[in-house]
Amino acid sequence: MDWPDKIKIAQRNWIGKSEGAEVNFLIDCKPSDSLKFTPELAEKIKAGAKTNTIRLGAKNLAAGDVAELMSRDGNVVESFGYAKITNVQKMPLKKVPNNMPGHESYHDNGEKLADFQKFYGNDVTLDSVVAVYDFEYIPPITVFTTRPDTIFGATYLVLAPEHPLARMLVDGDTQAAVNAYIDEAVKKTEIDRTNDTKGKTGVFTGSYAVNPANGEKMPIWVADYVLGGYGTGAVMGVPAHDERDFAFAEKFELPVVEVIERPEDDASTEQCYHGEGILVNSGAFDGARSEDAREQIVAWLEQEGVGCAKTTYKMRDWLISRQRYWGAPIPIVHCPIDGVVAVPEHDLPVLLPDVDDFVPRGDGKSVLAAQEDWVHTTCPKCGGPAMRETDTMDGYACSSWYLLRYTDPHDDQCAWGTKQVNYWAPVDMYVGGDHATAHLLYVRFWTHVFRDLGLTEFAEPVKRLVYHGLIQAEDGRKMSKSLGNVVDPLDVIDQGYGADALRTFELFLGPITENSSWSSRGIAGVYRFLNRLWTLVQEYDESDKSAQVNVKKLDSLTHATIKKVTDDIYRLSFNTAIAA
Repeated sequence: MDWPDKIKIAQRNWIGKSEGAEVNFLIDCKPSDSLKFTPELAEKIKAGAKTNTIRLGAKNLAAGDVAELMSRDGNVVESFGYAKITNVQKMPLKKVPNNMPGHESYHDNGEKLADFQKFYGNDVTLDSVVAVYDFEYIPPITVFTTRPDTIFGATYLVLAPEHPLARMLVDGDTQAAVNAYIDEAVKKTEIDRTNDTKGKTGVFTGSYAVNPANGEKMPIWVADYVLGGYGTGAVMGVPAHDERDFAFAEKFELPVVEVIERPEDDASTEQCYHGEGILVNSGAFDGARSEDAREQIVAWLEQEGVGCAKTTYKMRDWLISRQRYWGAPIPIVHCPIDGVVAVPEHDLPVLLPDVDDFVPRGDGKSVLAAQEDWVHTTCPKCGGPAMRETDTMDGYACSSWYLLRYTDPHDDQCAWGTKQVNYWAPVDMYVGGDHATAHLLYVRFWTHVFRDLGLTEFAEPVKRLVYHGLIQAEDGRKMSKSLGNVVDPLDVIDQGYGADALRTFELFLGPITENSSWSSRGIAGVYRFLNRLWTLVQEYDESDKSAQVNVKKLDSLTHATIKKVTDDIYRLSFNTAIAA
């Protein structure tokens, strides 16, 4: 792609591809008893589909206790996590609902009894008293790190306030403080929370995790500098090798363990070292170079079943719905029976209704919500009454593919024909500015999808991008109505300079790809230049044909100028073309 490097860098940073490892840190719990399950049920628990269990024999578990969860496959029994008991009920087996939420369903009491007799023997009857244990699964804390070579130096974990375990891992002594901290943190903006100039804040949950690399206990904290929407919402603190982690550890007096030795020639005075080096305090990996140890440690974590190689991205979901009239309708309907149902392809496109009143009603809904004849429709699935989605897509949803429609604008059966789009597209050159991580990125996303769907043979929509600069105010600031420094072209024209002088001056200001500052004095010079050019062409005097004129030199200069101007225009170097 012939795109400016600054645009490529901006898009890479926005996508934020990071390669590293995902590591699971088990919570260090003190279980009162254990609960064993088949491997199939264990998977359901981890997926959140199973939240209770029925036992004939009483367990040493009460509400508030922690149970160790075990997976039993024949003679092999393995721990797969912990659960907090939230409620315990005792009742005859016949009183246990056959379709109890969070448990396997039974058609009738007979099937339920047969299932229990399979596990506990034929002495079980429907009158046998069983205990129903409701529980909340406490999954391991999953952390993504780009530096798995530093895992032996991880001395604490930090959860985002939004993390689902943040409120669960508290005890009686920490619950009030943790809840208060979370309630305040979620009110802050992301900018405030990640501002490195402000001091670090945090609160201890009262719980610990276990470092899978060395078995050391790690206190679990909640801190607002960790964002719930980024990564896994949890980070491992390696204060010896990360500035933010060091600042947090220093404030709350947490351990600092060096695991990468500084090179002898390192002259930096930073308290934490984040470069490459030789591993120390890292068990079997001592002496390895950090660059090599990363891959080795990831392989070891995978072998131990506590981690894996992982690639992550900073990208977040793109919210394209808008509460306004203009925009492409979202082709779904809401049915009270079938829920959200897509409009069938043969009913597309959904067209906007004609609307006389575009004024928002103040209820946060689109103007379309008031168009009852349009909103009320039938469900494509059951044929019953349903309502159209009244939000519309934002402008980027249309601007991401319109350029491909130009290749086949009259096709009324599809967006474009494959032959036409592959002949005319991709676009040879796109001239535009701004939206480096919006439109210019979204149009690439959409075209990649089109290629994957077989709608185009190319993945990139534009071969060459010319990212033009801005004309700024005379003081170098961006022109803005709020700053009152906007130059109105009509005012310049009305001052007597004319439109040609204005256009020429804009091209003469500097390279098209660079920002330039407006100059009221500069346009006067361009105006004089155009007047001389006009006079030369329109008001020349007839020369004496007998006079000796060096025509060859004049022709040479003329053709050299034509070539220079032509080449400069082809290169979009308009300022040098004018200067020629």
